[in-house]
Amino acid sequence: MADSPIHGLRWRAGRLSTVLLLILVALFSEQLSARGNWYVNSSIGMGKGKFIYDKTSFRYNWKFGGRYNNGRLSFLFSIPVVFQNTDLMTQSAGMLLPANHSSGENAHTGNRHGGNLVSTSTGHLQTGIGDINLYSEYRLFDEGENMPAVSVSGQVKFPTASRISNFGTGQLDFGAGLLLRKQYGTYALFGDVTWLNLGDPDLVNYDNPVYWGVGAGKFLGSGRYGLSIYYSQSTEIIKGFEGFKELSAGAYYTWGGKTFSAEGGIGLSDTTPDLSFSIGIETAL
Repeated sequence: MADSPIHGLRWRAGRLSTVLLLILVALFSEQLSARGNWYVNSSIGMGKGKFIYDKTSFRYNWKFGGRYNNGRLSFLFSIPVVFQNTDLMTQSAGMLLPANHSSGENAHTGNRHGGNLVSTSTGHLQTGIGDINLYSEYRLFDEGENMPAVSVSGQVKFPTASRISNFGTGQLDFGAGLLLRKQYGTYALFGDVTWLNLGDPDLVNYDNPVYWGVGAGKFLGSGRYGLSIYYSQSTEIIKGFEGFKELSAGAYYTWGGKTFSAEGGIGLSDTTPDLSFSIGIETAL
């Protein structure tokens, strides 16, 4: 299976950033008439939430990137322009996470709603370049009649973002994973599990989590558009707090040689944005 746009709805150059445009791209590729192996893309995304604080943080990303796919090997890269209103949130391995767990702040360790953390931010919108993200995937085994396609993945985040503004942690992140995909007619099932090594920002110690997700997709209109749903969560990242947990849905549509995509997510834990959304466009070269 070569290439298809619905896979990229999951990949956020990390996660809302790593893996729904690539998963479904591989699943539905034979249905599409791709013009080449190289693609350029751009997307605008938003994430907001209180996390473990008493103040809502929001972050907008305007990402630019590229993708290569030869039917078995694929890789993506992206670099974002970041707009962020507080220093209480940062991005690590594509996940938006709490970035400040000291400086006199008192976290709540119970439910998602509650707590009384005081922001150290000025509240002004800050702008800058984010971290460069690379993601690669290699299919080990093709899909069989009763067997899923099996792929391995790798990802690296290079610390090019400002650590002072908490656009990034200032540390290198990397990870490796395993992905399974199976298509049944115009339906698809997929799952992935990834181990991440997260660099620590100045005021938080992150554990290195295991991240897993399962999802399903529906391919429509002879491959011109599709829908997907995806649930993902991780083991504990900050001690005393539930790990990253999100339910997301996405859609894509191809027209005029371009692929348009949209994705939205709802956070289900204190270390996950309450709401996230992104729209994007990709074109073959």
